[in-house]
Amino acid sequence: ANVLILGIGVAGLQAIGTARRLGAVVKAYDVRPETREQAESLGAQFVTLNTKIDATGAGGYARELTPEERAAQQAELNEVIGGMDVVITTAQVPGRKPPVLVTAEAVSKMKPGSVLIDMAASALGGNVHRVDYEPGESTTGLFGGNSNWRGPVWFPINVLVIEALIRYHHYLGDEFTVEMPTGSGNRVSLAEVSLDLSRRLISLITPNADGAALFHEYFHGDTGAGLGADHQTGWTALVAHLIIRTHTSDR
Repeated sequence: ANVLILGIGVAGLQAIGTARRLGAVVKAYDVRPETREQAESLGAQFVTLNTKIDATGAGGYARELTPEERAAQQAELNEVIGGMDVVITTAQVPGRKPPVLVTAEAVSKMKPGSVLIDMAASALGGNVHRVDYEPGESTTGLFGGNSNWRGPVWFPINVLVIEALIRYHHYLGDEFTVEMPTGSGNRVSLAEVSLDLSRRLISLITPNADGAALFHEYFHGDTGAGLGADHQTGWTALVAHLIIRTHTSDR
């Protein structure tokens, strides 16, 4: 694996040593030129940028870069970060918000499955671009949107609820009833609840007047709008099961 360490302090040197022992090809970068010898002594390749910056500050820490220095540095760092499998950041500025070294642009260049470890993260912030809540499609190949987890889960979960209701009905019988819908005063058995839920799921793939089945694999987390995938072979099998059971019950 290709590993990049950003920030060559105590934590960065430990990360270099650990990554090397695990067999990784390690590169390291710091805005303090004197750290080059330390990184290379542990077997890491020091990343040399065309932009020459010496940000050595008081107490061995790096000073805060000027906006011009930061922009010049970042443009080159983004390309380096994009070719890495693992990026570990450790850069801090005492008493100040840590610099964002892995920007949104850098993240977009990384391969799916790459790993980011922000060891500088604290209440003040961190070195890695923040990934906010995404209600729909993922905006990068590295971080998943809701389509990767919440979307496909809801359908089989509903089928499991239906199966549980049927089993409870076998045990409790028709005498046990619940109100459906809530507040309606209408009492039904658990078997009737399971049939109603089954019909609702089946209706998702029932063709409309134009003969099209408006079925979606997942939905936008905020608006509820369908976001696509008219196919799901696993769901097709579940729906077929529900159709057979519902048809048998209706006869």
